[in-house]
Amino acid sequence: MTFLEVLQGLGSLLVLFVGVALVYALVKGGWLVLVRAVQATGRFIASAVAEKVSALATESYLRERAERGSASKFQAALEAVPAQKPQDFDRL
Repeated sequence: MTFLEVLQGLGSLLVLFVGVALVYALVKGGWLVLVRAVQATGRFIASAVAEKVSALATESYLRERAERGSASKFQAALEAVPAQKPQDFDRL
């Protein structure tokens, strides 16, 4: 999924939330309720966008690290760890 597709999906989500906020505010009959509902919706959407961007960046970072990795070096590191029982606080 590309960043543009994510933003397009969030755009439709924004329309839905703003629509719900408007209906709720009109039913309650107060502009202050409308303003607060729209502000809360904006914070929710900003949080959702930040979370998605972070997830995409993390995925990209992990792919790059995997390409630079070496199975033989990983195995060598595992073999360097002494074979012993875990301490009491590390047992399952």
